[in-house]
Amino acid sequence: MNTSIAINYLKKFFHSLPEVWYIMLFAILAHSNIHILFNGGNWHSGNTFTTLFCVAIIALLIIQLLKRNVWSRFLLGMLFTFGSLFMFFALLSEYSEFPLGTEASALQLLVAGSLFIGISFLLGGQNAAERVA
Repeated sequence: MNTSIAINYLKKFFHSLPEVWYIMLFAILAHSNIHILFNGGNWHSGNTFTTLFCVAIIALLIIQLLKRNVWSRFLLGMLFTFGSLFMFFALLSEYSEFPLGTEASALQLLVAGSLFIGISFLLGGQNAAERVA
């Protein structure tokens, strides 16, 4: 296999990585909400709205993945970057509710939350920065 073809495939993969990451995150959220709704959940609750919102965002991300519109990629990247920043402040707020901060659940919240939010922040920034470059 020619190395230039492999490099092109790697470039395409890394350029589509933010959309794939956010599709996976929103699909997990939509799946859990659908599971709640079909197992006796209230259809007139926030779960229905959240599920529809997740499906709409997944559809936008799939269209973005296929179409590669630069402005929508920039706007979605900025939206996800600021959303990740907001989630980081929410994580710090939740962490401050632990009295000692060294409990097992507090450390688990800090490590897992920082990992997910950090990856989302970096990939959202990559999505937004491709417009500038």
